[in-house]
Amino acid sequence: MNIQELLKEGQQLLQSSSSSALLDAQLLLMYVLQVDKLYLMIHLNEEVPLEKIGIYHELLAERKQSVPIAYLIHKKPFYGRDFFVSSGVLIPRPDTEILIEKTLDVIPDNKQVSGIEIGCGSGAISITLLLENRLLNMVATDIEAIPIEITSKNANLNNVQNRLRLINTDLFNGIPSEQFDFIISNPPYIPYNDSTKLMKDVVDYEPKGALFAEENGTFFYRKILEDGKKFLKEDGFVAFEIGCSQATQVRELCLKEGFHNIMIHQDLYGLDRVVIAFR
Repeated sequence: MNIQELLKEGQQLLQSSSSSALLDAQLLLMYVLQVDKLYLMIHLNEEVPLEKIGIYHELLAERKQSVPIAYLIHKKPFYGRDFFVSSGVLIPRPDTEILIEKTLDVIPDNKQVSGIEIGCGSGAISITLLLENRLLNMVATDIEAIPIEITSKNANLNNVQNRLRLINTDLFNGIPSEQFDFIISNPPYIPYNDSTKLMKDVVDYEPKGALFAEENGTFFYRKILEDGKKFLKEDGFVAFEIGCSQATQVRELCLKEGFHNIMIHQDLYGLDRVVIAFR
């Protein structure tokens, strides 16, 4: 079979299970052949080796079962760069790019600064900040071992490993008694009773520990604010991604813990997405 035939076959197979059937088929075949989209379009009549067709068919079958495409091709674009991902870490999303932008707006770019990320996942947040600010050093933590491994891989791929320290721990447990210019986190924030509202590929395959939180989704905001204050410099700040209905709750938690100059930023759809608050 040639490339054109395989793409048509893939699109037809995924039509009933994916809203982006053709794109999914293209991405999977690009991954199998290790080529870009332009190559596919120019070489539609090129015959594909049988062993690669077999791999393609296996990936199509997994995608039909709603396995996220990023887990199948081990790649997800974020802030203009590709990050390695696999099952066991939350897939980076465009909404989180707002967190990056607003954090960069308040980080000094003319002096050495330090930050700590709670719950690093793929490392996309810490690594992007390090790439955008060459005077920054980061500590990144995660309670699970897989995110630490994948963040380390992405740090090496992006040559920022010398400015990133990884710690496998729960929240601030075991963190040396040092102070940072900021704490950043995209913590689990979906209330457990909202699980039925999520797409199948999210709820069935992405790590539940990175999605759901108690206290109507605000548990980790409260813990990070309570436990993190002593790790912040006097003029330090926290930066959170939030659920679109959580701004008021997170703002109240910030005020309760003595934070001020609280800023709430919206995403491209006009929904509350980021909270920044100063100590």
